[in-house]
Amino acid sequence: MSGQLVPFHVPSGWAILHNSFVDVDPNIQNGYITNGEFFHENLLSVKPIEFDGTDWVTVRDGYELQLGWYPQYSPDGCYRLTVSQGGEENKTVVKYESKDREEIRQVVDRCLGWVSRRAGIEEIKSLLEIEGKEIHKNVVGFRGIRKKVAEPSLEKINRLTYSQVGWWVPVYYEVCNMVYLDEKPNEMSYNGLTAENQMA
Repeated sequence: MSGQLVPFHVPSGWAILHNSFVDVDPNIQNGYITNGEFFHENLLSVKPIEFDGTDWVTVRDGYELQLGWYPQYSPDGCYRLTVSQGGEENKTVVKYESKDREEIRQVVDRCLGWVSRRAGIEEIKSLLEIEGKEIHKNVVGFRGIRKKVAEPSLEKINRLTYSQVGWWVPVYYEVCNMVYLDEKPNEMSYNGLTAENQMA
């Protein structure tokens, strides 16, 4: 296998049992994906773990996140994430599908976070139905403009405000000295943004 694995933000208490989810596009020839090692039904498997007093083990009948490409090797397929809970006889499954890798990456991160915060499977289903649509609309993840703000001390800082942030969820953020769109000096001006600071 060659290629860069898609990065995830995995909270503590989870184990990645298998990962071949690589950041590559399908190579299609004669109606088939020739790099099928990246587009099959077993790309990612993640389970919660717990300490049993001796060792770390996967949680019995706990959550499981699995990702695959369905139908495998098919150019008409897509990524399918399944979030399941319970044993084989009473397992509850939630599914999410998309052809977009970045969208799926965000959904995996969200699901890991929701489960870590002890959200139930029905709540996860509802959150995916609502927030998944927003993720689909904003697969870029972030857009913003660097803005100059003069503090009373006349210090020059880089700041993003809510009106400049285009995340998929409308949460107010004010980020100082964290996001730089380019390495340009921050110049002060009394009539608004200077040319060096107004381009995203």
